[in-house]
Amino acid sequence: MTEFDTPNYRAALWDYHQARRRAALQEIMGWLTGKSVELLPYADVSKQLRARGIAAQERRDIPLASIVGSVGRAADFTRTFLPRHGTNGQRWARIKAQATGLEGFPPIDVYQIGDAYFVLDGNHRVSVARELGATHIEAFVTEVQTLVPFSPGEGWDDLLAKAEYADFLERTGIAGILPGIDLSMTLPGRYTAVEEHIGVHRYFMGIDFQRDIPYAEAVVHWHESVYQPVIQIIRRRELTADFPGRTETDLYVWLLEHRTAIAQELGWPVETSAAAADLAEKFSRTPRRTVLRLSERLKTLVPANLQPPAAPGQWRSEADPASADSLFQIILVPLTGEEDTWRAVDQAVVLAQQEKSQIFGLVFAAKGQDPAAEAAVARAGFLPRLEAASIAGDLIEMDGDLATALPGRARWADLVVIALPERRAQGEQPALPAAARAVIHRSSRPVLLVPRTPTALRRPLLAYDGSAKADEALYVAAHLTAKHGLELAVVRAAAVKQDGQPMERARAYLDGQGIAADYIEEPGPPSDVILGQVQRLNRDFVLIGDQSASPLISGLFGSVADELPWKLPAPVLICR
Repeated sequence: MTEFDTPNYRAALWDYHQARRRAALQEIMGWLTGKSVELLPYADVSKQLRARGIAAQERRDIPLASIVGSVGRAADFTRTFLPRHGTNGQRWARIKAQATGLEGFPPIDVYQIGDAYFVLDGNHRVSVARELGATHIEAFVTEVQTLVPFSPGEGWDDLLAKAEYADFLERTGIAGILPGIDLSMTLPGRYTAVEEHIGVHRYFMGIDFQRDIPYAEAVVHWHESVYQPVIQIIRRRELTADFPGRTETDLYVWLLEHRTAIAQELGWPVETSAAAADLAEKFSRTPRRTVLRLSERLKTLVPANLQPPAAPGQWRSEADPASADSLFQIILVPLTGEEDTWRAVDQAVVLAQQEKSQIFGLVFAAKGQDPAAEAAVARAGFLPRLEAASIAGDLIEMDGDLATALPGRARWADLVVIALPERRAQGEQPALPAAARAVIHRSSRPVLLVPRTPTALRRPLLAYDGSAKADEALYVAAHLTAKHGLELAVVRAAAVKQDGQPMERARAYLDGQGIAADYIEEPGPPSDVILGQVQRLNRDFVLIGDQSASPLISGLFGSVADELPWKLPAPVLICR
């Protein structure tokens, strides 16, 4: 009896035909789903990944699941090593009969790239071992060094991305300049953007240092001063969780492109952290972000005066920590053609000189007026004021209604300065201008209201009641006082004078910042108490948290933030 007549062999041959049928089904499913079932050819992988040498061969057990390719036989088996049309059925059955008998079979030979293996000799043995349910197989392993790593779960698309990364590393020499740094990306065609960033950075380094900058020096400086700060924002914002499967360098390129697009649309620079928040809000496909986007779309169906207000502190949460030294980097002033506008510009100039801010005037043409003529008038009054004060900024022409368009722009700024019109008739209910109310309610940005002549902004009074919005005003007051050496007073209109808990909280916070202040508690209506203390202490601006729950409620019942600006001679900074 020959080996081909044994029960073991006949059973093994039957198993081979069953495995072939499964391979055919696997190929059909791969075609339907678009997911490749092909083994990877070693020659292509090693070439794409820039094979650079081999290590000494060693004998050890390797995981069968990590064998992803073959040297010369990639077309004969599927990715899971099921036999295809090119395999020798008799040889496969003979090896299986041998494996289930007393002989077993010898070790296979493989090349190792990263954590993946490619069969040099022993493809049938791997196929049979997987058919038998084995998890490991003994092999002679020759490790191949490549420019970039490779893992068993990666396929052709991943290989192309790896090849592009290998080209980038080889072309730039960055692997030697920044050893151990991973700049890999999953999106194709993006490495040119990184090279452009480095090239631009090198150019400006040459201008700053007044010398030729070696490429390696520029790469290191770019990595430390440009790349890493952006990566820290990506990590702090947990963007990799919002975009699973993408690398940090993917997000670095995408985030900077998104920031640039927003800045070009607005006409002024945008903080990276704010752009990161917007990127996740608009493009993340995670269930949480998808639900939030749906809820935002539903809000557009609700009248603006019924929509819930922005959360307190949103403005600060979107700010870059690196910019904390300048709380108001971008100041917006809507220009409406009214004479009151210039009070707002002049007051913005005072603050911008203190904070090293940029000011952008938004020109809104009055109804029935020529927009070009309005812009020309605004330009003649606005730009000379900035130039005289050595403040950077520009004029931007806007379409649409002021109260409707301003909040969307304000979201990308740090402060909006608005001049109050002339006082209303005696006895008429005061209310904030629609534009100011819309910004406070919808964008959460602070608004500085200027009722009369601009002031020096040196002697602030903080109206504090312990609310979350008052805490935002406390934060701003602490920043301005500490940075500019202001004379701060904190006032609380207490219904019960002995209830001093909110004031103690304010005192503890300011003491912790090393800030000295005067603390005053006085019973009475808040507006009257604040007005009286401003006059008695000779204060030149007031900080207050907005207390209205919504424009509708505020319109019906009023609030301190509504009433106070009309009573005071000094500017009022309303925070949310």
